[in-house]
Amino acid sequence: MDNENQSMFGKVLDNVEVGICFLAMFSMTVIIFLHVIFRYVLKSPLTWSEEVAKMCLVWITFGGSAYAFKVGAHVGVEFFIDKLPSNLRFAVQVLINAIIIVFFIFVGYYGVQICMGQVGKLSKAARIPLIIPWLAIPVGSALVILRMLYTEIVLLKNRKGSEA
Repeated sequence: MDNENQSMFGKVLDNVEVGICFLAMFSMTVIIFLHVIFRYVLKSPLTWSEEVAKMCLVWITFGGSAYAFKVGAHVGVEFFIDKLPSNLRFAVQVLINAIIIVFFIFVGYYGVQICMGQVGKLSKAARIPLIIPWLAIPVGSALVILRMLYTEIVLLKNRKGSEA
């Protein structure tokens, strides 16, 4: 999809996905850098750094999964799909996107259930509310669902445009 033809919603979605990944990656890099400095230079390791770095990695994973769908970074079997006739290829793409949406509805639902069980609990070393890392699951799932719905809409619009 051309960047020029992308809607405002698509641009906002891109910015949210990239923003989550950037913030989490930047935070994780700084934390790990500080951890190394404190451990090897100051000989006084930080007790919380590994725990927070893992939380950042969870956010990178779930926050970036929607963007990975946009850029085609997820594993797929496009070799077979590309061999299909145009009508069947379109139907398979719509079906695959629908299956992904349904899957992430379940993942998001159970992610919310897990979050509800973490309310009031704190991580052992960093004393951060445990709901923060677990929120990555429903937030990431919601982003994937929005990304796939957007992809479906673009796919349908392109289909109608090519038929006209």
